Formats: sequence, C-alpha cells, structure tokens
Amino acid sequence: MLPQLGATIDTVKTGADVVSYSTKGKSLTDRFLSYATDKDCKLYNLFIYGLICEEKKLYTEIATSPHNYTLD
Repeated sequence: MLPQLGATIDTVKTGADVVSYSTKGKSLTDRFLSYATDKDCKLYNLFIYGLICEEKKLYTEIATSPHNYTLD
C-alpha cells in the first residue's frame, strides 16, 4: 500500500512540476525555496552558477499609454 502511495505522490508532483515550470519557469521545489528564503531560487542554478538562491531583483515597469487620463 505505501509503495503505491509513494509512487502516486511522486507522479502527481512530477506532473505539477511540469505545469509549474512551463508556466512560471520554476518547479514546485524552486517556488517553495524562494518563498521560504525570500530569494530567487532555482535548483538548476546550482549547476550553472554554483548557487541555488540569489537576491531578488526588483523590476520597475513603466506603462506608456497613448491616452491621457485625468481625474476631474
């Protein structure tokens, strides 16, 4: 019973990781580590940069619009 449950949990997590990675670029483990450390974490970074987590980068997005809105 327990080996089947473990295999089922592993299959579900793998499927969730695929969906998460394809939509957000991070696995569930990456997202948990980022949340827990308040940093930007990806396990893949360990192989590229030697670090899993780095400080979050702040991006400011300036929206430009052809319309001028005013409050009267």
